[in-house]
Amino acid sequence: MQAPELSIVIPLYNEEANLPTAPAAVSAALRDAGLDYELVLVNNGSRDRTGEMLDEMARRDPRIRIVTVPVNEGYGWGVTCGLALCRGSAVGYMGGDGQIRPDDVVRVYRLLRERHLHLAKVKRVTRQDGWQRRVVTTICNHVFPLLFPVATPDINGTPKIMRADVYRALRPRSRDWFIDAEIMIKLGARGGTYGEIDVEFLPRAGGTSNVRPSSLLEFVLNIVRYMFEPWRWRAGANDAQLPRNGRTKVIAIPEDAR
Repeated sequence: MQAPELSIVIPLYNEEANLPTAPAAVSAALRDAGLDYELVLVNNGSRDRTGEMLDEMARRDPRIRIVTVPVNEGYGWGVTCGLALCRGSAVGYMGGDGQIRPDDVVRVYRLLRERHLHLAKVKRVTRQDGWQRRVVTTICNHVFPLLFPVATPDINGTPKIMRADVYRALRPRSRDWFIDAEIMIKLGARGGTYGEIDVEFLPRAGGTSNVRPSSLLEFVLNIVRYMFEPWRWRAGANDAQLPRNGRTKVIAIPEDAR
């Protein structure tokens, strides 16, 4: 089977309330845009009917591939398990809670291609999520730029879409929510270019968020580990180098062209 141009990973943990609506909407948007794509849906240790529903979706749609993680070891682990099986020349990941408009996924991918970037992502300029998630995200986004040379005001914004060779060079190792921060730190440290589009972050279509106040402590501990135990995450001498794209800018954030 010929490899698609784009692979999107969606990790799902107890998301039966959002299935199959959210992934189906993303698939429809990519199809309507004329893209050659695959969706890699990860059952990230769910204890509800998520796995059963995913199997049924895969039987109906040949563009859907299923990855099953028996025990949930964190959001980042679900993402990397899915990305490991992606076949696209560009790969990305996003949440499966329906909080990003499907058309915005197409816009992120087009930004990556048209601007010849290493990575493209969303920047959530308006948010309609719960107070706990809003507080955690606000604190993280204010602390992060003080410690690392990354200019984005929305570290955790997804979808994040990148060239497959860029993903292989970055080799994220985080198994929890720190995977977003790790990718952006490594990209900036290696002189990578990225762009982002402004989006509205919608209310969850169903289910409950797994981001809680304890996620803030987890984030802080990961920052400490990253700074003082570099061997856990940073690239070694044998790791691949970030592919060049003919640019000299360290960071490129184009204005939204909505």
